[in-house]
Amino acid sequence: MADTSLFGAGPRGHHLSNVVLHAATMALLSLLLWRMTGSPHRSMLAAGVVAVHPLRVESVAWIAERKDLLSAFFALLAFGAYLGWVRRRRPASYLACLALLLAGLAAKPVLVTVPVLFGVLDYWPLGRIGGPMGLGLAHAARARRRKAAVPRARPRRLGFHRARPEPGRQSPPWVG
Repeated sequence: MADTSLFGAGPRGHHLSNVVLHAATMALLSLLLWRMTGSPHRSMLAAGVVAVHPLRVESVAWIAERKDLLSAFFALLAFGAYLGWVRRRRPASYLACLALLLAGLAAKPVLVTVPVLFGVLDYWPLGRIGGPMGLGLAHAARARRRKAAVPRARPRRLGFHRARPEPGRQSPPWVG
């Protein structure tokens, strides 16, 4: 309704607002991935792939699919607020996460699965879930980095290797 009052009945304004919302969502995805993983180039690449994926582009081109764009936008904002709550433990961040999740649910009910995805985030990349069932992936990555810092023994070569010939014998020509 807001688009109709702003742009009239023509499709140009509706498409423009979908493109702007899609660009904002993909920028938000890139920033969120960068914040979670610490890798800006990979985050921009992943957001770029998602931005041009046919399912995302279809939502931009089809005016009636605004609900998909809005739900993705509010879901990503909710993920950002959840990360803020995990890092700072402020009630305002938790309430913002809840409000953004409710706004996304109002746009599209499929976001009912987002709290499960918060649990996945707690496992990776946040590494908050661990204990007797196993280490989180973040802990395993730290252990791999520590192990990599220790010099390793030289790996064994497979296949032909240069053997020392017995005294009085020459090496075969293929040993070289």
